[in-house]
Amino acid sequence: MIKEQMASASPLTLVIIGLVLFWFIFLGIVAWTFRKGSKQKYNEIADIPLETEE
Repeated sequence: MIKEQMASASPLTLVIIGLVLFWFIFLGIVAWTFRKGSKQKYNEIADIPLETEE
């Protein structure tokens, strides 16, 4: 069923579907990166190479 629909779809339709899918994924990653409370976690991770092991 999906194979038949994809075969009959125009290339422009497939490009638009891909673009919309890309934007949703991109916006999801941006939202995840800048979510509330993430700055402290990223700062902790950034300081790991500077810590000394004794």
